Amino acid sequence: RLQEEGLLDLDEDISNYIGLDIRSPYFPDVPITTRMLMQHTSGIVDSAAYAASSDNPPYCTLQELVDAGGMFTSSKPGSRFRYTNFGAGLMAGIIEGATGERFYDYMQHAVMEPLDIDGGYLHIKIRAHDQVANMYRNGRLSYDLKNSLRREGAYDNLPLGSLYLLGHGDLIISARDLAKFGMILAGNGTYHGLSFLSPASVNEMNTTYFTSGGNGVGLSQISTDTLVQGRTLHGHSGSAYGMISGMYFDPEDQTGCAYITNGADKITDQSGNYTMAVYLLRLAYAD
Repeated sequence: RLQEEGLLDLDEDISNYIGLDIRSPYFPDVPITTRMLMQHTSGIVDSAAYAASSDNPPYCTLQELVDAGGMFTSSKPGSRFRYTNFGAGLMAGIIEGATGERFYDYMQHAVMEPLDIDGGYLHIKIRAHDQVANMYRNGRLSYDLKNSLRREGAYDNLPLGSLYLLGHGDLIISARDLAKFGMILAGNGTYHGLSFLSPASVNEMNTTYFTSGGNGVGLSQISTDTLVQGRTLHGHSGSAYGMISGMYFDPEDQTGCAYITNGADKITDQSGNYTMAVYLLRLAYAD
């Protein structure tokens, strides 16, 4: 959407949005772009400093993480797929740099409210806050979301534009509302008459640019034929603190499935899919 509005260029150096020089020490002359982050080809990896900071407020600044090192592989940016939460998290900072707003505030008024989604990246943004679920693993509480420090103040020491958290998968949302994104991407960019993305943008996101591990890689999503026989589904799965979630769709007939589980088993099949998701999606698409 920001690209359509002329506020963001997917192929521009992300340093221009973040306000810091983000370059691989192995390839200091190669700009890293938003498109690379969306395709997980930036060369950025989840460094030890990032892992230590991401769950432990007060959070380190992005400058401190850059100075700590260890955040890049030796691959040339744009050349190799390597999934990274850190790189995906930087999308939040890029959105801040492009809009001049805090990521969680922009997402609230530009995305959640127009789609009538009771969701957000901060607990206090949820209208039905009493329905926010805590997370469990092996029968034990693993993340007390209701009493977490998910407040604006937790991010006050991170300058606008250099947020590297939340954008990597910290959205609090219901499965019903998560499905709305699938409806937009499975169709022509509209939801109940609201034009949210242009058909060209939808096509750009759904395009398979290359394959990795047998899956096609698009923009912030994959395409796979290993979940449901005879169908190529687009989407993304997630796992954290005992929660397994995902949203997949088939643009050919505009169908899909969104799911969120609490305390599910993380067993995977030979293709790396969560077994629970395989059974659920095949059940949803059964004749």
